Amino acid sequence: MATVDIILIALMLLLLVGSGFFSAGETILFGLSQTDRVGIAKRSQLTERALESLLEDPRSLLITVLFGNMTVNTAYFVLGSALSMRFSQNVILAGVIGLSTVLCIVVLGEVIPKVVATSLRVRLAVLMVPPFFAFHRAITPLRVFLNYAVVSPLSRLTAPSATPPELNPQELDALIELSDREGVINSNEFEILREVLRIRDLRVSDVMVPRVDMLGVSIGCSRNDVLNLVALTRPSHIVVRGEDGDSVIGLLSVRDFLLDPRGEHAPIRGHLETPRFVPELASVEALLEHFRKSGTSTAIAVNEFGGIAGLVELEDLVEEIVGDIQVVGETESPRPERLGEGVWRVAGGMGLDEWHAQFGGELLDVKVRTVGGLFLDRFGRMPSEGDVVQLGTARCEVELINENRIISVLVTLKPSSSTEKTEGV
Repeated sequence: MATVDIILIALMLLLLVGSGFFSAGETILFGLSQTDRVGIAKRSQLTERALESLLEDPRSLLITVLFGNMTVNTAYFVLGSALSMRFSQNVILAGVIGLSTVLCIVVLGEVIPKVVATSLRVRLAVLMVPPFFAFHRAITPLRVFLNYAVVSPLSRLTAPSATPPELNPQELDALIELSDREGVINSNEFEILREVLRIRDLRVSDVMVPRVDMLGVSIGCSRNDVLNLVALTRPSHIVVRGEDGDSVIGLLSVRDFLLDPRGEHAPIRGHLETPRFVPELASVEALLEHFRKSGTSTAIAVNEFGGIAGLVELEDLVEEIVGDIQVVGETESPRPERLGEGVWRVAGGMGLDEWHAQFGGELLDVKVRTVGGLFLDRFGRMPSEGDVVQLGTARCEVELINENRIISVLVTLKPSSSTEKTEGV
């Protein structure tokens, strides 16, 4: 075998590796899930930044992949043809070389790299993304030219004349119900998807902790004051107010403050986080986007006049989708307490949705969200202990008021199907 033949074979093997590189790269880059990207970030922050830059413009990335793969494969077949022509006098050998060239590029340059890339996405991504990113940047002028001179005009010619309309919430809801009936999703997935759709209609005011329920301390408080305040509920953050008792100075990271080795001498200002404010009328989707961009999980909700309306945390949003998250040491919200036959005690902060699930009856068309708010809505003033509101078959009487808050309500049910519904609670 002549030296030229050896050089041709060596170059073809090198190009075969390049073809496999681009084929595997296409499978990896367009097949990474969010979980895969988290795994890549843990292994290499540099690779994750390069990957994020590549995925910002999928069209440019696809041009890079196709241009690299096409260039390598074309060069490979040119060398294969040259090698086959050198043995043209031996028809059988030339045919074997030609057939082997095709089989190698299909099996070693396409099939095997893509199978391996599918199985080892994260590991290979850490190794392949940096050189792929370097090649992507190196051909930037050519890539931009191909995009604007070839790809974009062809896209406009071949694109459909009209963009198909997006599914509206009612159609999505029907699709989810159909998937549940057909067994495509299980009951848990069905409930979660329904809650995700419901989030579109929610506002910050629907998920926040109202101002009256916010845990807060003054800037001059001691470590013991904080410890006593968070002993039962164990929140991650509490509001720190100024000496005037109204202005918000910051949010105190409870864990960091209590674990400060300086103990009683730990300065509270050293553990304050700059408060972030969101309108209470903002959508929950906008709030999630705010948390994602800012990297925070807590914000203070303000009303239209700039006054503090409440506190909202990422956990509150998650609980709207998956239900209550019970953490270690957290006390459950008070459940309805049965006092006798058809007589119950409920908290004034009990939600009307929870009321309906517990006692039945028609859904109330009111703007308030709690049983206590219902009294305010009916009377138009702060109720007194003993005031009564009739809700269908339920007689509701204010039992206890503390600091302008309805703490508990006595509910007396007339004999009906709703009474039987609560018997086993």
